Amino acid sequence: MIDEKIVGSRSESAAVSFHNVRMYKDAARFKIYKETGRFSSVTGAEGQESLRKVLREDAEFPTTKMKLLKDQGWKVIDLTKNKRVHAHTLLSKLPDRQFGSIKEIMESLPKV
Repeated sequence: MIDEKIVGSRSESAAVSFHNVRMYKDAARFKIYKETGRFSSVTGAEGQESLRKVLREDAEFPTTKMKLLKDQGWKVIDLTKNKRVHAHTLLSKLPDRQFGSIKEIMESLPKV
């Protein structure tokens, strides 16, 4: 984790930069983590609903499981109230096939 690397370096100061579409949200979430010791929710939802929200941002269809893993798997979702994981945690459970919509993806995921 980024914070462990910073603290482990024993430097007097460190700079953390965020470079992507979500950089402002990520920076705000990191600040909250440093202040409270807990990361705030990424999506305001949990489990499959959190994945759905992330996919709504920019998933393109039709798509395949492999393309979803490549394009969306790196994104962080809220698995539970207190646990953040990469989307590949749920996407890897999909069958190997083509999907025409987010609805098809959600229907193909095993129920938790």
